[in-house]
Amino acid sequence: MTLEPDKVYKVTKGNTDRSILTGDLIFVDGKSGALVVPAGKGWLEKDEQTQSVMDFECIRI
Repeated sequence: MTLEPDKVYKVTKGNTDRSILTGDLIFVDGKSGALVVPAGKGWLEKDEQTQSVMDFECIRI
């Protein structure tokens, strides 16, 4: 899945890892490439973006 940096997405299906849940708003930080999950009060650095983390579905809002 390719997400555009600094664009907000709404998760329509959570991931296997359960770190990203249905309904979460997420975005990719344009500077660091980290996947930011504000509801979880955290982020996932590029090296943490494994298949089980990135297998969620989302729409751009």
